[in-house]
Amino acid sequence: MFPSKMFALFVAVVALCVMYFQLSGLSEEELVKRVRGKRVIVTGASLGIGREIVKEYARLGAADIVLVARSEDKLNSLRDEVYASVSPQPQEVNETQAVPLSRIHVVPADLSSETACREALEGATRAMGEGGVDYLVLNHITSSQYGLWTGKMLVTECNVCCVRV
Repeated sequence: MFPSKMFALFVAVVALCVMYFQLSGLSEEELVKRVRGKRVIVTGASLGIGREIVKEYARLGAADIVLVARSEDKLNSLRDEVYASVSPQPQEVNETQAVPLSRIHVVPADLSSETACREALEGATRAMGEGGVDYLVLNHITSSQYGLWTGKMLVTECNVCCVRV
């Protein structure tokens, strides 16, 4: 794909994301209620959209955020940036809710093989401890033996974790 086509695709994806969140009608308070205290894994977290997703989950008060990408240095940099951007005191959302500080865990991994994916997921669940995962954001780019997603859900057994929705 040519760089100009890739840029156009990127702009289109960002525009669709912005439109979705603007049209979703969720207030800031409703977003905080949905995210606060939740446990999140974000793949492809070191750059671009993944990096911004991590910042947003932290801003909204996710309890645990696991950063997964190939570059450990970039993940550590993001963790430090997020910690530096929040005040030591919880930010007030309204009189009864306070957004807690997120615990951010770094799990460097190249997710190009099933084995590496399993190891990364095991590392993420070890880092967060018992309790499962509330949100799994698959933002990494890699080739896959499964091909492109066709819109049909494939359900497989997972012995590593239990995902709560």
